[in-house]
Amino acid sequence: MISAEELKQTKFTLSNEKIVKDFLATFNLELTRRSSNSAFFHFFGQKNFGYSKHIFEIENQDVMAFFDYLNKSKNLTLNTKKARFSGFRKFMSYIFRKYNKFFDLEQKVDMYFLLTDDSWQTWGKIGHKKQKIKEVLKKQEIEVICNFLKVKDNQKYLMYRILIETGMRKSEVLKIKIDCEDYYTNIETSLEEYLDMNVIPTEGKTGYKEYPIPKFSELKNLMKRHLKERRRVNVEYRELFLSNRRKPYFIPCATLNEFLNKNKEIMGFSRNRSLFPHLFRHTLNTLREEMNCPEDIREFLVGHAPTTSNKRYTHRDRKRKVDLATKYDPYRNIEL
Repeated sequence: MISAEELKQTKFTLSNEKIVKDFLATFNLELTRRSSNSAFFHFFGQKNFGYSKHIFEIENQDVMAFFDYLNKSKNLTLNTKKARFSGFRKFMSYIFRKYNKFFDLEQKVDMYFLLTDDSWQTWGKIGHKKQKIKEVLKKQEIEVICNFLKVKDNQKYLMYRILIETGMRKSEVLKIKIDCEDYYTNIETSLEEYLDMNVIPTEGKTGYKEYPIPKFSELKNLMKRHLKERRRVNVEYRELFLSNRRKPYFIPCATLNEFLNKNKEIMGFSRNRSLFPHLFRHTLNTLREEMNCPEDIREFLVGHAPTTSNKRYTHRDRKRKVDLATKYDPYRNIEL
């Protein structure tokens, strides 16, 4: 344990922000970084738990108070509470390992038992925010959105076409690159070559993903036209979609979230209707179910990991993936 004077001097050179940033840099996956960052938001945020002292001054009563704050919060779902506390536990474990000298042994032992107490796993379901049932879009509403975007913003129209037809996540759309290393051959491959195979490569929250484009969709040609213009932009970045400043969009990107919602009444949607990028993933999966698409194929087409041994032992190549996306294409007979 260091002296009070040493601690005071250290706090000037090693801020909370610097420590948190170093911790987040230890994760490779974007999802893990975002989840951990959310835990800090609830711990440090003034409108949340509001811890204001230095990280090295966290005491047992602070951990207990944060635990109690999450448990009693009515604005968070049960899963969110557990995820936030789990992220906090990982952070404190990292702190104890990297900054060992800032904590005495007795303090570490006491806090270790607090952090490993599994009572947080059995939090009751009373008093938590309930998950809302997401209302998917109708095909006619998809048409309305596309017709609006066509004349409003070409780039956002293409981004939403990708969301609509592939079920990609917003972050995955923004991470599509004009060239990338082929996952199977380790050879640098252009996006044009992928599009010729009717697939779009990207990085998802669980790693590399490939989304199929249905054979009769115009999406492939739209992307090729955009890609042709994109290659004329001489910048160091490889992302397909750039902001007005010719830089990649930040993640998470509020641009896509806000764009539809601020124009929803113009399109004929009610003021209370919530439109967001992930809604198109829900919609596509629901429409495929209505086409009697088996659950394992629906999982496969949107890039979910297999949930059973039998599904893991079923292998489908790119061609098969495209064939299935074509067979279960709910938008084939409508104009997007």
